[in-house]
Formats: sequence, structure tokens, C-alpha cells
Amino acid sequence: MARDARPPGGLGLHRLGRVVVAGLILGLLLYPIAPGAPLASGAPAAAIVPFTAGGDTSTAIQATVDQFRAALGTLNPNTAGSLAGGRREINWDGTPDALSAPNNLPPNFFNTTSPRGVVFTTLGTGFQVSSAPTTNVPQRFGNLNPTYTALFTPFSAPRLFTALGSNAIDVDFFVPGATTPATVSGFGAVFTNVDNPNTTRIQFFNRAGVQIGEVIAPPGQLAFAGGQVDGADGRIARVRITNGNMALGPNNAPPAIDVVVMDDFIYGEPQANTTTTTLGAVPSSVLPGQPVTFMATVTPTATGFGSPTGLVSFQENGVQIGTGTLGGTGQASFVITTLAPGSHTVTAVYAGDGTFGASTSTAVTVVVGAGLTATPTPAPLSVQQAIGQVAASGQPGLPAASQVGQTVQVSGQVSGSGRVTGGMAWTLTAIVPTGVPAGAVPVVVFSTTQGLQGFACAAVAAGVGTVSCAGPTAGNALQGSTVTVVFPGGAIATGSVNGPGAPPPLPPPPPIVLPPPPPPMVPVSAAPSAPAAPGLLEPSGPALPPAQPAATPLPAPPPSGGNGNAGAPGPLPTTVVSPLLPTVVPVPTPPPAATPTTSPVPPAPDDGSSLPSAPPGATEPSSVPASGPDGSVAPTTAPDGSSSLPAADGGEPAPAVPVDQP
Repeated sequence: MARDARPPGGLGLHRLGRVVVAGLILGLLLYPIAPGAPLASGAPAAAIVPFTAGGDTSTAIQATVDQFRAALGTLNPNTAGSLAGGRREINWDGTPDALSAPNNLPPNFFNTTSPRGVVFTTLGTGFQVSSAPTTNVPQRFGNLNPTYTALFTPFSAPRLFTALGSNAIDVDFFVPGATTPATVSGFGAVFTNVDNPNTTRIQFFNRAGVQIGEVIAPPGQLAFAGGQVDGADGRIARVRITNGNMALGPNNAPPAIDVVVMDDFIYGEPQANTTTTTLGAVPSSVLPGQPVTFMATVTPTATGFGSPTGLVSFQENGVQIGTGTLGGTGQASFVITTLAPGSHTVTAVYAGDGTFGASTSTAVTVVVGAGLTATPTPAPLSVQQAIGQVAASGQPGLPAASQVGQTVQVSGQVSGSGRVTGGMAWTLTAIVPTGVPAGAVPVVVFSTTQGLQGFACAAVAAGVGTVSCAGPTAGNALQGSTVTVVFPGGAIATGSVNGPGAPPPLPPPPPIVLPPPPPPMVPVSAAPSAPAAPGLLEPSGPALPPAQPAATPLPAPPPSGGNGNAGAPGPLPTTVVSPLLPTVVPVPTPPPAATPTTSPVPPAPDDGSSLPSAPPGATEPSSVPASGPDGSVAPTTAPDGSSSLPAADGGEPAPAVPVDQP
């Protein structure tokens, strides 16, 4: 096709190229940008987490697209109103033929006809969705340039999307089906025919128009670029999409001419970040020159986006008389002493910030007059005075939370939460009891691991039924304790503390099990009634007495009288150590064996009579036991160390008893 040929219903490409270039240059110079919010890359950009992928087929980007979808949440239906979370998508395939190529798409179609919370703007002439196969219009913008049908590849067939007369498009977010501005947690788009590496991109802006991030699409026949807000305080109110470096019209000739169009849009649920502002004045009637404190409270209508920041303007009949800066509790105050006598109607106006929308309070009236009696301000209440009016509560020594980052909840007339920070940081709201005058400053008291502690709350505002208490305690609140807000004059409001509790204690160490003590030794003198098996050293039988701490020598056995040496001392005992017992057992050493004589000893007769006397000089022990001094008969000792007593009736002797038995 010749360069000057005109596609059906279109301009000559040569002329269109010149118009587009001129329009693009003019747009860069004139496109409206919020004051103080340039598009320069030097703007804050730390809040966006990028998701990018590129390749020749849809498979190359599918995993990244699915990852981004999962990060945003479940796909929501195309219904009006904001949902609590999840995501919305546009794939263009449901666009009616009457609103597709060669016809233009209304810029608010996906917020009114199909409510999905987006409205498009561009420096060009409009927007177009490519035709479906069921029409006679060339697909994939072949109606604009016949080469585009083969050049562009859809991700979700068959339709694609583009701006006309410009390669840039802005997407603003609204509550679906409404004109209420909204923000989203992330936005991404699929691109086709990305040739140059640094031209196709998405820029992210907050409600104040400040750029908070940028994601560049990588080259590829199909590419994906998306970004998600990292945290709640940098929501996205608008994105700008730049497609290649040239509006559709001329043939693609990278890098000088890189034409790019879009497929699927994927973004977080649009949610309104609106606010409400309330105003109080203390006191509401004063004498000239007396101070009046105006207190404004800005509250988000939806949670999860952080806290409003910025200035509140206090205005009388639309004229600013002072300003206040919002603190962490969403309050701003202003004190004035120069109000002229008369009635003054004042409002508080919050202008919004990068995340939250503007709001204006209802008016309050302050009367200043020389003949008026000013509303008395109650005497201040110190923290120590308030603590003296509160009794300790909760489980002693058991914190409701003890690990940094944990939170506890307070419910009741006092509600809110506390977060562990080493001590605890509290954000509470207390109901003001009836009769508490405006200007009273209550004190909140806690039962903590370090005793009763507290801090002063904000002043009670006129006409406001609650008061905020925000501050720290050094100790951690006790589990089950009561939070008490003490108001000047003695009125109180209470709430109960409930938290995850202290970490479970470590299990006790296992008990130390000592081995049983060894069985005690039995003294030799306590002989058992029955003989033990020969060769055993361990005692048996009845319970044994405790072992002796050291070996004790036994008394010497009675002297042997067989050789006429009755009364002579026997040999000293020898100490024997049992290998199985820790206690040393002393055992008498048997007497030495007698020296044999040259004359044999005749065998003992069977009738039990005594043996003949041994020749002189023989040392054998006599079989006749010797008598002790008291007439008792000593036992005889056998060569194996055992001893026996003669039978009393001259019969068989008593059984032998081993000497190592007791």
C-alpha cells in the first residue's frame, strides 16, 4: 500500500503522521498537570512494586499476568458500587460492534454502560476498540493501516484497544457507576508489538497528582507491565499509559516508528477515599480577647488506606482565619483571641491529600460579647490525680501483648487499640459522659506491667460526644484489665483490654532421674539361714542394711585349737573387693595349710570316732574343735575356706557356710 493511500474512512497516512507528531509535541507542552506535581522521574517513586514480562507468545507472559491477578485479589463482577477488595478487568471482547472499529468508544463506557470504575482521556481524537471477526471491518486495526492486521497479536482474542491521534492515554478511577473519585491498589496492561525497550510504560499518580512510580514494558510481540502499591498510604488515582513512540497510522519501522496497542486492563477494585470533617469550638461564648480553640477531626469513610494528612483551613464566611495540621489521630486545632464582639460562624475545610478526598464540616457558632459570662473552663486534671482515682485491674504479671508489633483491642465506652512498641502506643476514643463541659481535658489510665500509668487526652469539643486519647505507656497493658478515662469532676468512661497474651512459657526441663543406689552390704556376722551357692559374693535373701562407707575389718576368727595352740591369735583379715558392688567387703584370710608329715594320716573311721594323734611336730588341724574360754565349740575350717559346726548330738555336722556370706 502506498504511503499516501487512504484507508477507508481515514486520513492520508503522510498527512496523519504529520498531524500526530504535531499533536504529540503540542500535548507534551499543554497537557494539564496538577500544580506542583510534575511527571518528572524525580517525584516519589518508592511505593510501586513492578510486574513485567515479554515474549513472542501469550505463554511468555501468562505466569506474570496470573501472579499480578493473584496479588490484587478475586475478580469482581461488573456491577455498580465499590466492593471491599478484589480486582476488575477489561478485555474489550464484550464491546458492542456499534462502538467498535471503525466507530469510536465513549471514554466513560466502562463506568456507565459497563460499570467498572474507569474513564479515559487523551490528547488525541478519541478511542477505538478493534473489530470482531463477525464484521466486515478488518481486524486488529486493519481499518487504520492494512499492515496492522498481521502486526498486532491479541492476548485475549479477538479485540484490542487504542487511542486515536495520540500514543498516550490517561485512566482515571471512580466508584463504579458513579462520579465519586476513587483509587486502586494496582494497575497493569497487556501490550502487543513492543519493539523499543524504553518507550512503552505506565506511570502512576496519587490523588494529589504526584507521580509515585513507573513501570516500563519489556520488548516482545506480547508484553505485560503492571504495578502494585506497596502499602496503604500511596493509593493510585490515575495512570498514564504511553504506547511506543508514535500514534497509529504509519507503518511500523522501529526504532524510529514503534506502534503499540493494548489488550487486557487489570486493576484493583476502585474504592472511594472520601472523608468526613467535624468541628468543635471551646468555649462557644467568650469575652473579647479570650481564647477560643477550634478542633477539627478528619475521618476516612473507608479503612485500610492509612490516615489523612495535610492542612485544615478554618474559615468564617469563606474567609480563612487560621489553619491547623492534621496529626496522627486525624485532628487539627487552631486557637484565636482576636474575634470581634458578635456572632461568628466558622467551618473547617480539609483539602485532601494524595490518598484522601476533601471534606468540609458543618458550621459552629461562637459568640463574643462584653456582657456575656464566659463558659468556665474546668480545672485541669493531672495524670497522678487521675491514677489516684483508679484501682488496678487485670491479671497481674500477664501482659495482653508483649511482642513488638502485636496489638490489643479495647472495647466498651472506651474503644480503640494499642500496639506494642517496646512499651505501647495507644489510639483510643472515649464517650464523653453527660455533663462534662467543653474544654475539659480527661486523662486515660491503664493497668500495666509497670503499674498504673496514663496520659492526657484531647480536650472535649463542644457538641462532640467523643474525645480521642492517643499516646504511649512504658508498660504493657495487663490481660483483662480496664482502661479508664477520668474526666475533670470525677466522671469516667471505661473499656476492656483483650489481646493475644504473653507467649506460652517454655516447657520445664525433664526431671533428672538418678540410678538406684546399689544394694547394701550384709555384715559377715549376720549369716543367712541357708547356704548360698559356692563362689557367689553378692548377698541374697532378706532386705539388707545400708552399705558401710568404707571397709571395716572383721574381728579375727576364733583360734584353732587342733595343734595345742588354743587362744593364739589367727591371721589378719584380707580386704576383698567385689566386682559388682561399690562397697569393699573385708573377708578373713583362711589359715595356712598344715605342713604334711612323712607319716600318712590314717583315714577317719566310719563310726565318727576321733582320729589318732598326729606324730609330734605335725601341723594339721585337728578334726576335734577346740573349746572357747566359755566352753563353746569353735567351728572347724575346711581347705576351701568354709566352716562347719559339729552336730550337737554327734551326728552329721551343720552345713558349711562360705566365709563371704554374712
